[in-house]
Amino acid sequence: MFLLIQVGRDGKVRNVAAEQVNLRVLVPPRQLDTVRNAFANSAIEAVRDWQFRIPMQGPLADRETWVVRFPVRYADQPPAGDAPAWEPYLPGPRQRAAWQQPERVTVAPDALGDGVFVAGDTRGPVLKTVLGPG
Repeated sequence: MFLLIQVGRDGKVRNVAAEQVNLRVLVPPRQLDTVRNAFANSAIEAVRDWQFRIPMQGPLADRETWVVRFPVRYADQPPAGDAPAWEPYLPGPRQRAAWQQPERVTVAPDALGDGVFVAGDTRGPVLKTVLGPG
């Protein structure tokens, strides 16, 4: 799951929305929305009281708010033994928060690693080589 969190200058969460709720368990199609909503609502409630350290210098410091993309993963106990186990992956539909400004760069949240990412920020890693065939 990926949350969009709007953070104010005081570091407090102003708004939060579930951008995409991916599942790793098989769910009957008629229950998909109910299960995704339950996970989203649980994560949103947990985040509302968080506090962030805001940038005090640099190119992001003069903003009134920041929107960050934050991955959330609900995990069961890992399987016993050393062998890796396959996990189902059911990507959810992508939602845009009503309060979110359009991003200049579209990012598939699934392609991001763990961590907090400023939404729309283009200063991340850039591929400098040309992809070859294959």
